[in-house]
Amino acid sequence: MTIFPIWLVLLGFQTGAPQLAELGSWGESTYRTVTAAGKETVLVLGYKELIFFDKAGAEEPEVSRRFPLPHQGYLLSAHADRVLIAGDQTVLIDISNPTEPEIIGSFRPHLGNYIRDAILGDGFACLATADGFLLVYDLTNPAQPKPAAVQLIDFPSDMALRDRHLYVTGNHLDVFDLTQLQAPVRNRLGISRDAVVIRNDTLFLTGVGVIEAYSLDNPMQPALVGSLQLDIDFVIQAEAAGDHLIVNAGFKTVLVDIGDPAAMTSVTIDKMKNGVFAVQDDRVYQATDGDLVVFDIQDPVSWSPVPFETFTGEAFRLVPLGDYGLLAHGSGGLRALDLRDLDKIVQVSHIERETRDVLIAAGVVWAAHGRDGIAAFNLSASGELSLRGAAGYLPTRAVTRHGDYILAAGDGLYVYGIYQQDLREPLASFELPGLDGPSETDLTVIGNHVYVSHLRAGLLVYDIADPLQPRYVGYRPVTTGATGVVHADDMLLLSSRGNGLTVLKPGPDADATIVGHGGDAYRPSGLSMRRNVAWLAGESGLRFYDTADPLAPIDLGAFPIHGGARSVTFNGRAVFLAGAGGKATIYSIRGEETYRTIIPWVVNNDNFQARISLVNAGNRRATAALTAVTREGRTETASVTVNSGGRFVTKASDLFPDLTGYSLTIDADQPLLPRFFIFNSQGSPSQARGQLVGKLNSELLFGYVPGEHTAAIVLTAPEKSSGTTPVAATLFDASGKVAGETRITLEANRPNALLVRSLFPTLPQDATLRVHATDGSRLAGTTFIFDANGQPSMAEAFTPGAPL
Repeated sequence: MTIFPIWLVLLGFQTGAPQLAELGSWGESTYRTVTAAGKETVLVLGYKELIFFDKAGAEEPEVSRRFPLPHQGYLLSAHADRVLIAGDQTVLIDISNPTEPEIIGSFRPHLGNYIRDAILGDGFACLATADGFLLVYDLTNPAQPKPAAVQLIDFPSDMALRDRHLYVTGNHLDVFDLTQLQAPVRNRLGISRDAVVIRNDTLFLTGVGVIEAYSLDNPMQPALVGSLQLDIDFVIQAEAAGDHLIVNAGFKTVLVDIGDPAAMTSVTIDKMKNGVFAVQDDRVYQATDGDLVVFDIQDPVSWSPVPFETFTGEAFRLVPLGDYGLLAHGSGGLRALDLRDLDKIVQVSHIERETRDVLIAAGVVWAAHGRDGIAAFNLSASGELSLRGAAGYLPTRAVTRHGDYILAAGDGLYVYGIYQQDLREPLASFELPGLDGPSETDLTVIGNHVYVSHLRAGLLVYDIADPLQPRYVGYRPVTTGATGVVHADDMLLLSSRGNGLTVLKPGPDADATIVGHGGDAYRPSGLSMRRNVAWLAGESGLRFYDTADPLAPIDLGAFPIHGGARSVTFNGRAVFLAGAGGKATIYSIRGEETYRTIIPWVVNNDNFQARISLVNAGNRRATAALTAVTREGRTETASVTVNSGGRFVTKASDLFPDLTGYSLTIDADQPLLPRFFIFNSQGSPSQARGQLVGKLNSELLFGYVPGEHTAAIVLTAPEKSSGTTPVAATLFDASGKVAGETRITLEANRPNALLVRSLFPTLPQDATLRVHATDGSRLAGTTFIFDANGQPSMAEAFTPGAPL
């Protein structure tokens, strides 16, 4: 695992890297790490819960208890009848009675930015941080843990404990005698290894290409007694199992016979995935990709998985859509999640088909199902997914929209119509030349060209001037593995396994020339843009690059995330991260101001056409997320960028062609001036401005409602995500006397269009209408007045207390 020193994170803060604060996450028993406790219990750390597996007398373990945790943790250590769970808040749990675990103490680490490893001893605990601190805590009184000592260490990677002697690997092997917790005795040895294991009186160190055995006759000065060369490039974890050492070396497992440390032998077995594991008796328990997998190792050379599985799936992408989120959860399927309460995300519906990517277009959910092809689903107002159509033989791993078409990339490029009902055959397809087998892909469109990042082939280019006849243009090889591609203005940003971020400029024939390089990032797997910042999601978390000058991207630093990340998406001020240990996590972005405005009503039908204008009067480019919500609760989203001093203008029919009437919320990273124009069939125009949501309150005033003309109002409660809003409406005549009163019930965050005469059958000649949300919800509103020829006039409602 890459270590991120604190100065790098601080650099990111000082130079403008996004500062993230976790809001919530979702993962159904998403297992983070595993350990053995006693002889009959396996402990697995899930999201905010500790799961007890009872293996006594059973062929496979069974969940005996789920113990809720007050905080999320990511490291687990057990000793005797106690468990330590490390995270931002470290928790001690008494498990002497496994049926009734009890939290007996907690503390927040007083130094360091990330706990790299943790180990629990008899009356003490040791925490190693990523930025080089060894923290020793006295747990004599577990209800009041006390810091006992602090030691500086170089890039710690693993720890092992024997009695009161602690062995820490990293750039050096450090040995600590903890007999006196407040004053540890230390010996530093010039040995750099990745993992440390103690068996009986022998210390085993494993690193790149080697395993070494050391006698502990003198525990402060281990003596080399044997070594063996291993064909491994890195070590994830090593554990002892009887006379064998199990070394997880990424994509292969090495079994080392350590019965005689002076004459060790090894054999490679391709069994385990990446993931932490624990050994107990003749079983190996591994937590990986949201699974708990059990291996039988009675015969260590031919060990095999036990058919036991609790939950599968690696999170690939989470796409927010109003109150819901669609999660492409790999073998875990397609999941619709309720995001209204980010502290308690729940699953609403589930499709049991492997899902690699998900897209919402024209109110339809499009899912790339890997080997199972592509499918389209309807999403109800309550979050239920229902199949609309599917194709099952063309492998797809990424989808995007291009006008009235859906483009899917996998083993080829496939084109579907956005309104196509029968998906058994694409409208057009183009197989990738000379490439066999599946590969991770991503794609983006610039003009009439689609660029596909392909893990093995590099950057592929297609001409889609006629989407029904895509034409393969060529490719640019990327030997280090292309994993993601997006576009910013007229540039292409490409992430690759070995080179991190690369900036390319497409040429007139869609050839791409490298014009900038952002430096290396550790094995990125996804790429997204927000404002001028490129976000690379990878095995170590997030890395940020300022691309305001694409010819010279600036490294803004990193945000380490345990378990890594596959993709990152955005909505307003929230970041939606998928892939961290197989779960979806939501973060807020601190230090960024978002300007939210709303146009309460946009109409688009045969009688009235509309335009929307966003003017950027600021001194830098603005990025805005547009969210349309219909009166039925249907939601669609889009994103735009507006250059400094520039303007974005679009027809409502081009922005959301399938919607006839909706409210439009604009979330921008700097002030934009939104305007809404409406034209009737004769071309008569009217306009109104958007309303700043932060300046709204629970009361609105429609200043003039003429009785001789047809008048209508539109009301919405834009900040309420669910339920209803009760509104009291009062009509006043020209003298200020009450001319009528009524009650209105608004559906939360949905535009409610009402004829004034339907509320008040008798209207004064000149009237004023005041509305008030009795539950305190803030309201936005617009009034329409039509003359005898149907020509509209329009004005936003006045918010008392707000500036005119």
